[in-house]
Amino acid sequence: MKNKLKYALILTIVLSSVLGSLATATATTAFQGGYSGLIRTPTAEIAPAQKATIGYRYLAGTNKLVVNYGMDGNLELGLTGLSWLENEDSELALNAKLKLLAEDSRQPALAVGLIEEDLYLAVSQSLNYFGLRAHIGVGNGRFENIFGGITKTINPVSILTEDSWFQLPITTLIFEYDGADFNFGADFKMSSQLDLNLALNDFSELGAGVTFSNRF
Repeated sequence: MKNKLKYALILTIVLSSVLGSLATATATTAFQGGYSGLIRTPTAEIAPAQKATIGYRYLAGTNKLVVNYGMDGNLELGLTGLSWLENEDSELALNAKLKLLAEDSRQPALAVGLIEEDLYLAVSQSLNYFGLRAHIGVGNGRFENIFGGITKTINPVSILTEDSWFQLPITTLIFEYDGADFNFGADFKMSSQLDLNLALNDFSELGAGVTFSNRF
């Protein structure tokens, strides 16, 4: 586990330094939870006002739908765990998050959230190192252990060959500790409305998802 953690941290920093510079930070959907966050854990970021997201998640043989909506830039509401397959039960979980403090040069962002019956506080702050952004939180229930992570957003990168060229999308690299396991993943912004997500939970279990978002 120590070697896996060391290699993941090195990979995150190397990719971040080589591939690009920091892009404007925006709320990223935690694709295994639906709310704004990392992979499994929430952050202090809030979905933009009147922006709705709907996504598909695959993890450990299960297929789920998630829905999230930014009310006014300070509050988001969501629902996750809905399954449309006859052989899978829906395990619905409501979530809500309220921004308490907006991030500025003197203070981090602070938010309080509720997922089913579990409360949490989350803090997010951009750092002056390698363009990284840090997140940490604590609560009760599933959040009784401290959780957190780092993210790095990379601007589009063009790759040229002799005959053609292609452009990598805006990519957010994610490394988190969810209170029990270390997870590593990436969010690929294919367009302003479409995101693709990949992650390795505990560096062994593959998860994937796709998210569509639009303002209403």
